[in-house]
Amino acid sequence: MRAFPALRELRSQNEAYEISLAEASLKPSAPESVATDPTLEGFNIDYGYKDGNFYLSIPAEVTFPSGKAELTKKGKEALQAVANKLLDEHKDGDYWIEGHTDTDPIKKSNWDSNRQLSVERAMAVLHYLVDECNVPDDRCVVAGHGQYDPVAANEDNAGKARNRRVEIVVHKARS
Repeated sequence: MRAFPALRELRSQNEAYEISLAEASLKPSAPESVATDPTLEGFNIDYGYKDGNFYLSIPAEVTFPSGKAELTKKGKEALQAVANKLLDEHKDGDYWIEGHTDTDPIKKSNWDSNRQLSVERAMAVLHYLVDECNVPDDRCVVAGHGQYDPVAANEDNAGKARNRRVEIVVHKARS
């Protein structure tokens, strides 16, 4: 008796699904889940694990006025919450403070480029964390990515707003 072509195709697909399922069960589990933190979420700070490192992403709308690198009052409050998280739960890590911008060219500020603005914002965060929040300076690294590491397309205001941020990535401490 001949099997119908459609039945053969279904059996073949089923075998492929079973193989995929078996391979998926061998892959490492997802990163550890992160307990919610109402304080961080109150400041619209995104946080979690990326590439095995804990990160916090602080939107520029919370921390800086447009085109500036001076922290706002709300930005200082947000950074105090960030410092508490770092010192309570990640005190043995190294903190990479990374500034990011959107692609809009600098027009009405003192900065020559988006990269310079991103570095100055990262430095402002560093100084506040070290000087006001007692984060150890020797555990911090500062970088400015400018517009070169976006998390969203820079095609509309919402995407650009997501790209304007300072991220703090916690790496395992250097030996």
